[in-house]
Amino acid sequence: MASAWRVISFFLVVFVLPTVLISLPLYARYHLYHTRHLPITETDTRALNDAVSPFWCQGQRVSSNGTLDAYLVSGTPTVKKEKRHVKLKRKLLLQHDDIEYWGVYLLEGSTFTVSSTARWPGGVLLVAKGEDNLRKCFYREDHLEAELNGVPPKTVYRSPVDVDDLPGVVMVEEEHHPADHGEVAPSSPAPPVLSDSKLDMLHHFNDTLAVTTGNSSFSSSEEFLEQCRDSILVVELQPSLDWEWRLNTDNIASTNSWHIPVDSSDYYYFIFTSDNSIELNHLGFVLDMHRTTYDVADPLQTCRNASECIFPLAFTQTQSVVVEVPGQEELDELHSFEVTTACQPRVPVYMVFILLVPFIILLFAFQ
Repeated sequence: MASAWRVISFFLVVFVLPTVLISLPLYARYHLYHTRHLPITETDTRALNDAVSPFWCQGQRVSSNGTLDAYLVSGTPTVKKEKRHVKLKRKLLLQHDDIEYWGVYLLEGSTFTVSSTARWPGGVLLVAKGEDNLRKCFYREDHLEAELNGVPPKTVYRSPVDVDDLPGVVMVEEEHHPADHGEVAPSSPAPPVLSDSKLDMLHHFNDTLAVTTGNSSFSSSEEFLEQCRDSILVVELQPSLDWEWRLNTDNIASTNSWHIPVDSSDYYYFIFTSDNSIELNHLGFVLDMHRTTYDVADPLQTCRNASECIFPLAFTQTQSVVVEVPGQEELDELHSFEVTTACQPRVPVYMVFILLVPFIILLFAFQ
């Protein structure tokens, strides 16, 4: 019995324990706190505290292909009571089955009102929540593009491949329908339904897809709208002869305006398409956002108007990095950027785990 226990102890100490001691820091370094790439747009605010750990990381490096403001705050970041008002106004010219979309990241507690108008019948507005829902919308187009070009399927919108790994970023598929006064009720049981006449018109599927990344535009069809039925808003835009005047004077009819509260922090995508095969369709929209922002009035460190920032992290304290992209309150374009956040390893912690392996083996050998 004693010899059997010694064999088991030998196996545990020589094989199992060293494997655990080596695997744990590797798992933390390359899985839990690996380098992450996040899409971000003007006026976006993000907290990056879930991308690092003060135990494993001695610092956090944040970089971008644009300029940003970054703040190191003590504890978990809190939000301001006051909302930031941002308005985006755009005009579009869409051919039959063309698609254009914009994406923003909104914190819980934000609200937005999207108003849109069109010159001709056939304009459609969709609002999708979460990158998973966006990918579902473009799934068939993505795979058809791959088949035509003979390449593996790729993601149309270059969002972070690891966004699903971030705790606190909740991907939720919800079904909603328009409520009274142009509001969309978050807990409505059924999604909006497109008219049969519209679906009858959408029967053409193009043989060629012109795909661009970012704020994208390419040909699509009935399948696209069918795949997007889980969107929180799917509506046909009422045509108007004076669409441009209504857009310029903020006089869009209330029937073409929808107010939506943000019940959880996530990406929100505003998608426009036109199924008018006779006329080039002029569309315009106003996205009026009251954005929740983080309180960074008393930061530990500040890095402003920079493309790269490095913050040291205290070993025994909870600290968070908050990034903001500067932007005007009135926008006629929404520029997109990519933010990269990386953990700078706390080398002494990793060395302790590695040096424990031979120490434990030697300790067992001399018993």
